[in-house]
Amino acid sequence: MACQTVRVTRAIGRLVWLIAHVMRMIGHAMWPLPECPPMAERRFPRPDADFAAYMNNYYAAVEKFWQVQGFSESELKPLKDALGAWSAAFPAHVAAQNAAEAARQTKDAARRTLEAAARPVTSFIQGFPKTTDADRATIGITVRDVSGTPTPIPTTRPQTLVQSGQRLTHTLRLSAATRSKP
Repeated sequence: MACQTVRVTRAIGRLVWLIAHVMRMIGHAMWPLPECPPMAERRFPRPDADFAAYMNNYYAAVEKFWQVQGFSESELKPLKDALGAWSAAFPAHVAAQNAAEAARQTKDAARRTLEAAARPVTSFIQGFPKTTDADRATIGITVRDVSGTPTPIPTTRPQTLVQSGQRLTHTLRLSAATRSKP
């Protein structure tokens, strides 16, 4: 259903674009529509590496076409400048990503080493007889609760149901269904 909706929407968009384009060609303006290409213009690859390869090939082919047709190469200057900017920015971005990944791996390894070094020191401090709870709190390690948590008095008593299914077999079912009497 969603796929059909997309197809219908695209077909309507193409039809409106075609009508507007024809009306502009014959000199009638239906409404002010910007000059925009149809959906087929989205041909550039999405992944950056694929895009870079595509654009380098694209520019070489366009430049060759331009020369064969006898067009002025100065008309390609904006495209060439944009390709040059992209060709400088993309490797710099990849290098920065690789550097960031290497820095993250170095940081993670340093953290593992620091944690491994801190654990025995913490264990020693926790077990040292002269360590006070104030010392533990200042250091930021666990302050042990020596008082324990009292267990509340039960409000119900267990109820047992004995079921005999087969010969010499009994099943016990326990539940806390009945309330205890005070």
